[in-house]
Amino acid sequence: MPWSTLPPEVLAKILSNIRFRDRVDFSLVCRQWNDVIFGLCPSADYLLPLRSYSDLCIDHVPSLLRSSARRYRNLEVNWEESELFPDNRDDTFFTHLDQALAILAEKGSVKCLWLTAPLDQRMVRFFAKHEALIDSLQELWVTISTKCFTYTTSNTKWTPVHVRLSNLRSLKWDEYENYNGETFEDFIFGLSMPKVTKIKLRRGHDFESRDRSLIELRDADNVCDLTVANLEEHCSRQYFKVARPKLRRLRLDNALSEMANQELMEIASNLPNVQHLKISMVWIDFATSLTLASMLQSLTELTINLHLVNLSNFSKKLQDIHGLTILHLNCKGTCTVEESIQIELLKLVEFRCRYEINASDSRVFLFCPRIVVFEQTSDVSNGGNAIFFQLQSF
Repeated sequence: MPWSTLPPEVLAKILSNIRFRDRVDFSLVCRQWNDVIFGLCPSADYLLPLRSYSDLCIDHVPSLLRSSARRYRNLEVNWEESELFPDNRDDTFFTHLDQALAILAEKGSVKCLWLTAPLDQRMVRFFAKHEALIDSLQELWVTISTKCFTYTTSNTKWTPVHVRLSNLRSLKWDEYENYNGETFEDFIFGLSMPKVTKIKLRRGHDFESRDRSLIELRDADNVCDLTVANLEEHCSRQYFKVARPKLRRLRLDNALSEMANQELMEIASNLPNVQHLKISMVWIDFATSLTLASMLQSLTELTINLHLVNLSNFSKKLQDIHGLTILHLNCKGTCTVEESIQIELLKLVEFRCRYEINASDSRVFLFCPRIVVFEQTSDVSNGGNAIFFQLQSF
């Protein structure tokens, strides 16, 4: 049966499950595969994937882009799984990729980019070479994969690249530590984002200590939602060195520990309007972040995610958050208190708590005269008490 007689959706499904060893056959079929990809979805929101390892052969993409009137909004660029070595001059993937990106930049339709790549000079050149395309983005998601240092030597000299993202609204940056212990004395990517409002910075769990992140945020005065995850306090501090008066929502996931009160006060002074704080701690004590919470003058909503928690030492810090109206506590391990205590939260209207087990007979009595929602859920399958928090009579 000729390919042309098959419905496009059927042909796409067939081709997506076929692997070809012969390069010629592969190229011929990919030509039809590309025709299907470019003809299936007329929607401008369709995601155009440019991957070094997929069956979508990039050799034909530039010519198809030139002949197509379709304007793609979402773009994926991925050479994570690539067998391409940095010194392989015969490889044509990046030649075709550069051509395709230049055409997309001329069309001016791409607003969202998902980039997954190893950290090498090709990635640095990617940001430096495609300024027009990158500057038009509204959303950028960068993942530096754990494979990123396979071909990177420890004596690599990195030249920082300054990236202008004039229209960016949302940034998600995932980076992983190198395998060979390479350190970076300075940032590699300086990002200027005057319109960005939402930023998420995260490092994988397999990192080693490093004083700096790979990026430096610039002109990010309009950020209202910031997540900093899995970065040591040395790495996190740089994101709070400047005043962020428009920041309303802050999430700290394994990000701060053992910081002096004076430094926490300086951070709090740069975050005068944070209303919602979410603290997630797995390996480190959360006293530092809770102290920071008590110093945020505008804080009204607090969410705490923990594995182990002993509230005996933190009751006063909770009481110091005078404007707190919503408190959510999620404990995935033992929730305990050395002896029964009372916590006054005079403005609290909503309290929700989930924990696996209460390890003691003690109670936490909450004095909350304005409470409207009070909910606690526990797992007593391993013993223990079902009641840990208890409202105190007014």
